[in-house]
Formats: sequence, C-alpha cells, structure tokens
Amino acid sequence: MTGDELRRKLVDLIKDNTPKQVSICEIINVDESKLTCTVRELQTNAELYHVRLAPGKNEKQTVLIPTIGSIVLVGVISNDIRSRYVALVSEVDKIYLNGGENGGLVKIGNLETKLNGLVNSITAELTKIATGITGAGSTYTPGTISTFNKVDFENDKIVH
Repeated sequence: MTGDELRRKLVDLIKDNTPKQVSICEIINVDESKLTCTVRELQTNAELYHVRLAPGKNEKQTVLIPTIGSIVLVGVISNDIRSRYVALVSEVDKIYLNGGENGGLVKIGNLETKLNGLVNSITAELTKIATGITGAGSTYTPGTISTFNKVDFENDKIVH
C-alpha cells in the first residue's frame, strides 16, 4: 500500500467515525422551563431532542430563547452526539440576562417621554399654585425642574 492510499484510507476512516461537531438546524420547539429545545438538522432532516440552551441550571446565566422556525448552529459536547447545545441563533424571542430576576429591559425613549410628561405636569401645577398665592397677596416663585435626557441613564452596551 502506498503512502497516498494509506492517507486516503485514514481520512475515510476518520471521516466516517468522527461525529460532526456543528450542525445547521431549525428550531422546532422550545422548553423554557428545562432550557432545552428540539431542532431539525437541515442536512439530514433528523430531529434532535433535549438540545441545551444553556450550560446548566445556574440562576445567574445568560440564555437566548430562539424563535420557532429560526436557524441555529448546534454543537456537540465532548464528541458525545447525545449531548448537544445551541451555539448560535439567527432570531431571538427572549433573552434572560443574569437569570432575568430584574424583569424586562426599559424602553428608554418611552421612559424619557413619560418622565418629561411628569415634569411638565408638576411644573404646570406649581405655576397654578404660584398664581393662587400671588392672587392672595403673597409671593411664591417655583423652582425649575430639569427635564430628563436618556443619555443620563441609558446603558448603550445593551441595545434592543
């Protein structure tokens, strides 16, 4: 047997006996309570069950919940084809940051509008009070209340 023949046989042997490390799949369903999903491998049409969305059950982890029907890359853990995980997602339905205990992210533009509406309402009420006091023969000048600017409280490292 020549060196080239031996090399080809070794490559064929390795290729046939080494599990694929990453597969392109479609999300079929998601179980948020178990942090797993079922996917369909696009190349073979095989359904893969209990694919991990997170490394474990740690309460402080970050987890992406993929959209049903979206495309994901699924990897194999320690060459064990029974242990798979979602490595990358194309579309996300929900994101849990550090366990999600702080609730949803603030829509900063809506918050800024709401807070500035409150500032305007308070300013209008203070003006009415000042008018009433002045009408009664006394004086009162309300202070100025600053409006809110989202730049002062927005974390631009996480956007949605």
